[in-house]
Amino acid sequence: MFARILPLHERTRRMICRNAFVVLCLVPTAAVAVGSIARQLPLEVAYLQRALSRELSVDARIGHIEHPRPGTMVLENVTLRDTETQRPLAHIGQIEARSKQGLLFLKAEQAELFERALPVAWQWSQQKLKRPTAAPTPLRWLIGRVVLKGDDHHDGYELRDVRGATTFTDTASQVYVRFTLDESPNKPTANQQALSSEPATLRIIRSRESPDPTTFIQWQSGTAGVPCALLAPHLATQDWLGRAARYQGYIWASDSAAGWSAELAGVVRQLDLQSLVTHHFPHKLTGQATLRIERARIHSSRLIEAAGSFESEGGLISRSLLESASQSLRLGWGVPDGVEGVLPYTRLAIIFALDSSGLSIQGACPGAASAVIVDRQRVLLAQPRQRQPVAALIRTLVPHRHVQVPASEEARWLVAHLPLERVVAPWSNHTPPTPAP
Repeated sequence: MFARILPLHERTRRMICRNAFVVLCLVPTAAVAVGSIARQLPLEVAYLQRALSRELSVDARIGHIEHPRPGTMVLENVTLRDTETQRPLAHIGQIEARSKQGLLFLKAEQAELFERALPVAWQWSQQKLKRPTAAPTPLRWLIGRVVLKGDDHHDGYELRDVRGATTFTDTASQVYVRFTLDESPNKPTANQQALSSEPATLRIIRSRESPDPTTFIQWQSGTAGVPCALLAPHLATQDWLGRAARYQGYIWASDSAAGWSAELAGVVRQLDLQSLVTHHFPHKLTGQATLRIERARIHSSRLIEAAGSFESEGGLISRSLLESASQSLRLGWGVPDGVEGVLPYTRLAIIFALDSSGLSIQGACPGAASAVIVDRQRVLLAQPRQRQPVAALIRTLVPHRHVQVPASEEARWLVAHLPLERVVAPWSNHTPPTPAP
C-alpha cells in the first residue's frame, strides 16, 4: 500500500517502522516504568516528608507511598511530632490525596490527635489564611473518626465525620471545620442521644477588605457542646475550667490590631471549682458548677460586660474565702463562731451582672431568700444590699492587707481582664462652681 501511495526503498520503510516503534511504544513504556520505579524510591518519601514538615512546621514522617491510579496518592503510616521535643502530635494510618479540577481532596478513615497538637493546628490555620500566595490551592478533607487524646493518664474524646475546607478569594480567606462530638468509649455518658444530633462548626475568616486585615471566628457548639479545650487552644482554658468542662452556645470573635473582641452566650457545664479557685488563689473551693452566660462582651482583650448565673450543688469551701467574700463584697455573714478550716456546703447559686459600673450579685439558692451559699442547716453568705466595685471581686480572690489591690500575679491577671471602672468626680452631677476672678 505504501509502495502505491509513496514509493519507498525497502531499507527506508524498515527504518521508518523501527523509529515509529521506538517513539510510539518503547519510549512511553520506558517512561511509565521509570516513573513507577521512581515513585517507589526513598527520594519521593523524603521529598514529601520535607514538604509536609515545612507546611505544618512539625517533624513529619511517612512510612510508604502508593499511586493506585492517576491523580491519586496514598500516604501510609503518617506521624507528626514536635520538632523540638519529638513528642507525638498526630498519627494517621492512611491518607488518600486526590487532585481534581484545581482542588486537593484529603480523605482518611481514622486519625489520632493529641491535645498538644491543637495550638499547632491553630497556628497552621492562621498561617494558611495570611499566606500571600498568588494562587493557593483550595483544600477539602474528610476524616471518619478522630480520637482526641489528652496526656497519657487522661481519657480523650472522639470526633466523628470531621469535614473541613479552605477557600481563597482576593478579599478573604476561610477555614471551615464541622464535626460531631462523641464521648470516648472509656467515658460513657447518660446523654448519648444528644451527642450525635447537631454537629459543631468552626469558621475562621481572614478579611482583607480594609487597610487593617481582621480575623473573624464563629463557633457554634452543636447540641452536645464541645470540650472547652477545643474552643481556643492558645488560651489553655482547661487550666481554669477543668478537663471535663464543656461549652454549649455560640462565640463570635475578631482579632485585629486593637486586640481581641468577642460576643458570646451559652452554658459552661461541669466546671471544676478546684481548677477555677483552689489552683490559682489562696482559698479552697471544690465541686462542679454550671455557668450560664446570658451575654458577655470582650473588647480589646478585656471583658467589658457579662451577665448570667452561677450554680453548684455542693462541695467544700474554706473559711478564708467566706470571710474574704463577706468583707470585700459585703455579703451577709452567717458562719457560726468557732468553725475554722474547710466547711461543707450544699448549694451555691447567684445571679450576676458585671460591667464598668461594678458587680451586682443576687442570691438564688432555693428555699432561702437572698442566700448566696448554704449548708444543711444555715445560710453561710447572703447577697449584698447594693452593687459592689470590681476591685472588691479581686480583693475577694486575692488576700490584701495594706493596699487597695494586692500586687500579685493573680491580681495582675484579674486587673488586665476584668472591666475597668469609671472614675466619677464628686461634682459631675451638677454645674461646677465658677472660679473667683
